[in-house]
Amino acid sequence: MAYAMLSSLPPICGLYISFFGPLVYFFLGTSKHVSMGCISIVSLMIASVLDDALSYSGLNTDQSLIAQNLTAHAVLSSPEFNMSSYSQSNSTIEGFPLPGVSQGQLPDTPITRFKIELASALSLISGITMIILGRFGFGIITTYMPEPMVSGFTSAVAVQIITAQAKHIFGLDVVLMSLRGMFLQYTELPSLWRKSKIDFMIWIVTAASTIILDAEIGIIIGIVFSVFTVIVRTQRTDVYKAGMVEGTNIFKSTERYQPIRSDEGSHFVAIHFHGPVYFANAEHFMRTVYKKSGLDPKVLRKAKKQEAKFMSPMTDSDSLAETEMMYGRRKVVIDFTTVNFVDLVGVKTIKRVYTDYQSVGVDLLLVGCNDE
Repeated sequence: MAYAMLSSLPPICGLYISFFGPLVYFFLGTSKHVSMGCISIVSLMIASVLDDALSYSGLNTDQSLIAQNLTAHAVLSSPEFNMSSYSQSNSTIEGFPLPGVSQGQLPDTPITRFKIELASALSLISGITMIILGRFGFGIITTYMPEPMVSGFTSAVAVQIITAQAKHIFGLDVVLMSLRGMFLQYTELPSLWRKSKIDFMIWIVTAASTIILDAEIGIIIGIVFSVFTVIVRTQRTDVYKAGMVEGTNIFKSTERYQPIRSDEGSHFVAIHFHGPVYFANAEHFMRTVYKKSGLDPKVLRKAKKQEAKFMSPMTDSDSLAETEMMYGRRKVVIDFTTVNFVDLVGVKTIKRVYTDYQSVGVDLLLVGCNDE
């Protein structure tokens, strides 16, 4: 009944839904583990649709209530009225209709009928839409709803529900019990901040937009912001210079692990790149490879020019070859084990890095590449 009031429908509608929904699923459902019933989030979204539709329907809530009260006053003032014949289970008094007074039947007003008809149509259309989306595999959209986003959304909806139910004391009681789990999610924020700052921001942005704006807008903003954080993280993916752990053949970051043999001054440099190489981080890939390896083609090219100025024009070819071997032919090895995909821009960037290194006598090697 409280969920029905949350949907701005008569309380008895909640009883009908709680009974007929599970009854239908009993015969047509596909999972015995699914619990069917009312949901506070859906109830709140239905109320939003009904209120918006009512504002455009031309029905005036205040005028309807005035007419209802005038009818009740006329019946109670009638000389034929007999109080002894009145019962709360009846919708008439001595044959005179008294809309909105009955406790046993739906209040028969134009606004109530309009809301019930619209809610029924909305439920039917929503069900058909969900069947079609499920048939075409649109359930993959839920993969863009991370747990922090869902937690922030449901916690914010709990606040909206309390606000909407404040005028219904009994509805506020009944609904508070079902919202206990939602409010407990607020206690997880300190732990979420310590574990992941980005997930914490997803939670805060989703909750704030849902509370300030609306449930529908809040969940859309949450999804968009979650996807945005993924793009940002792939743009600034982790890159580090690797060295061999003493006594093993395992390569780890020279900055994070000790002791590491990084082979400083040798002709071999290992770089680990985590994440895809695509249009959004192609420039980042090129810059970080040059920086982490310590072999920037521009710097090497200038160094070679400086060396050429001090070399004698009569230097024989063997001396040139020896000098080339001394200052060039280094090897930069990039581990692509964790690179899951490379787009066309990424391929062009890798080719550019290869060409730049070849021009200064440095070999570029890619290892651990995906077979695809």
